[in-house]
Amino acid sequence: KAPGPMLIGFPVFWCLDRIDTAGMESRADRDARRIKKIPSNLHTLSMLTQAIPFALIVVLIVERLRKMGVSTVGLHIAAVAMLFGNTASLFMNTYFGHAMSAMYLLATVLALMHRWPFRTGLFFGLAVLCDYSVLLVALPIALVFTMNDWWKWRRMIRVFLGGLAPLVLLGTYHQLCFGTP
Repeated sequence: KAPGPMLIGFPVFWCLDRIDTAGMESRADRDARRIKKIPSNLHTLSMLTQAIPFALIVVLIVERLRKMGVSTVGLHIAAVAMLFGNTASLFMNTYFGHAMSAMYLLATVLALMHRWPFRTGLFFGLAVLCDYSVLLVALPIALVFTMNDWWKWRRMIRVFLGGLAPLVLLGTYHQLCFGTP
């Protein structure tokens, strides 16, 4: 499995775990509480790291489309398509990775729409960190760069810098787990 959901969700889980096990002194009591809280913690992780951010990104994209002059009907169709017209909506309540990769891919689209090179690289890198098959989307993104005025070295360097942290995180994870990046 790609490590993104675990690496991204761990800080949120750590906070939830500290709240859930506050005041418990024995390891056995803390572990028993952790097992009992698995379903609610996974649901909370799904909401905080996937569903709510995904919905906010949809709102931001719809607002961008509105500013571009898309009709109200078109905005509604776009929102329904993003929210329910793909399999990611089925996985939003499951902390598994597919919904998180869809959320970061949608964030990549938002960054492309706003011409934010650093965020484009960052969000794309985070999407790859969540699902390796996202790399197949690199070609269409490269086409977006070449078909617009994005194809400038300064912007391309900023896209690369945005994706550098997820790349380093991915390489470090693979080095620690498998002995090679």
